[in-house]
Amino acid sequence: MKPFQPSPALSELLKIGMIHHQRGELPSARTLYETVLQEAPRHAETLHLLGVIHYQMGDNKRAVDLIKQAITEKPDSAIYFSNLALALKVLGHLDEALRATESALQLNPNHLESLNNRGYILTAIGRVAESLACTDAAIRLQPNCAEAHNNRANALQCLGRWSEALAASETAITIKPDYAEAHNNRGVVLRRLGRLEDARRAFNKALSLRPQLAECHHNLGNTLADLGCLDDALAAYDAALAIRPFYADAYGNRGGVLMALGKLNAAADSFERAVELDPGAIDALARYCQIRSVPRDHPAPDSLERALSKNDVSVSRRRMCHFALGKIYDDRDLVDDAFRHFGAGHRARAEELEHVWSSAEQQSQLERIQRTFTAEFFNQCQDWGHPSKRPIFIVGMPRSGTSLVEQILASHPSVFGAGELQLVGSFVERRLSEESLVRQTYIERRVAKTHGSNGSTSKPSISISARTVWSLAEEYLAALNDLNSTKARVTDKMPHNYRYLWLIALMFPKATVLHCEREPTATCWSIYVHDFNTGHAYADDLITLGEEYQIYRRMMDHWRQVLPLALHSVRYEALVKDPEKHIRRLLDSCGLDFAPDCLTPHRTVRRVRTASGVQVNTPIHTRAINKWRRYERHLQSLIDLLNVDD
Repeated sequence: MKPFQPSPALSELLKIGMIHHQRGELPSARTLYETVLQEAPRHAETLHLLGVIHYQMGDNKRAVDLIKQAITEKPDSAIYFSNLALALKVLGHLDEALRATESALQLNPNHLESLNNRGYILTAIGRVAESLACTDAAIRLQPNCAEAHNNRANALQCLGRWSEALAASETAITIKPDYAEAHNNRGVVLRRLGRLEDARRAFNKALSLRPQLAECHHNLGNTLADLGCLDDALAAYDAALAIRPFYADAYGNRGGVLMALGKLNAAADSFERAVELDPGAIDALARYCQIRSVPRDHPAPDSLERALSKNDVSVSRRRMCHFALGKIYDDRDLVDDAFRHFGAGHRARAEELEHVWSSAEQQSQLERIQRTFTAEFFNQCQDWGHPSKRPIFIVGMPRSGTSLVEQILASHPSVFGAGELQLVGSFVERRLSEESLVRQTYIERRVAKTHGSNGSTSKPSISISARTVWSLAEEYLAALNDLNSTKARVTDKMPHNYRYLWLIALMFPKATVLHCEREPTATCWSIYVHDFNTGHAYADDLITLGEEYQIYRRMMDHWRQVLPLALHSVRYEALVKDPEKHIRRLLDSCGLDFAPDCLTPHRTVRRVRTASGVQVNTPIHTRAINKWRRYERHLQSLIDLLNVDD
């Protein structure tokens, strides 16, 4: 059958469309191609080019349909089969994609683009050695083929040969300095190597060359998220989606950033859209299930279980799927299934993060603290510190109500909720070096009349001066001011600051410290069912979790005996059972007047970047108090450990 040919006028319109296409002006090119097809619906090249446009915009189903129509009209074009393979690959139809590259190479064994695309698809299905053979064959055909070197970099990434992958992408750039895709690929490798700023520069270079490269906007978003630039990351994902509206990966990672920003409904919508576009987007599905309860007829459990059954499932995905299934089955009151998946999730988490937690080491640290920070120590330092009352420190075990307490206070017109600040811990680790400080040494005194001119003492102490304490307090207050310069009070709800209450007492002797407490088993179970991004190594086993709780309890008992500042207890159960009474008491503890908005903290819009982000956007309730009791027979070893001191 003779291929259908358009009129000269339509041919000219097609050329204009191709110019727009080459410039990356995809919507304009699409409109022109569609106009040509209205008059010449069987024109193979226009069908093919419109299919490529849809592939570039992320609508791969439409791309496959159009390119197949082009092949029907012109079955002897290697490039048509090659581009069909790319769209099929994104849809997950990998066997069909591979057959399309075979068809292309049967038509032209030396077709460079087909060799490159075959290598690209072989990499995607894990046949990396064959992929390298394809790219090497392409390089032998044309040693200066930048695309082949770039595809070689992709294959080397899959093998974890990051330095070689970087060299391959840089070779591609040397051959073709304006090759945006190679700059993008170089950025991917740099990000994997932890060189985030270099990665950001590589992505920006790629975008300066090709602003419409959706994948690069997406990769830039990932890097900005790694750097903590969440608003900029969100803008980058949105830019990717403006170019490629059907970009499932961008929706998935966008959801992750929205989740980190505390915009949970928007995050869930983004995850849901990712799964609609790509049913194989398991990570997005797992995160969606962490935010929203799914109905009993929802296919999520089957999809997640199938993902876990695959031999090549990564440890990161195993972790995510197990925690998501744990939540789904917990919501459905399938206790045994939920407990099994939570345990498997923690085992995967410990494997991925290479966690090591030593009870003996933690106990040793507790004993050093008890020996060093005595009532006598604080008596010697009673004239130190900054008079500011601006900070409100919220401490306790994670999942003990710290986020709820902060949300209540942040609903007050005079309070800014700063979230979990790393400042105090970083002072100890970066400025003071706890290991060298908590030892028998001396205290430098501004006024050393009691113990002699050098202020020496035979008691265990730390090498810190009043000047250092004042400097740290000033640094802390400056950091708070950078976060918010208008509110009279600022909360710092880093739960584990309970370990550093000695330093808080030295820096701010007039500070408010709120100690959040919750029934021990409820606290530990709430920790266990949450997949913390990093840290919390103790949480991955019920025994170490119980040991950590005991250390926390003993440390708080010690602070109550020796600290010169008051610790205001906030009981979670009492707070949620009688909110108004205990919210008024909480505000009194902070020296704040009553504010009605504090009674409806779920209406306060702010970023909550913690595991409690879902809960603080929900009205205060009592449903979580006894949730752990359904699992009591699974938790006996933990309960026994928690009752040791009772």
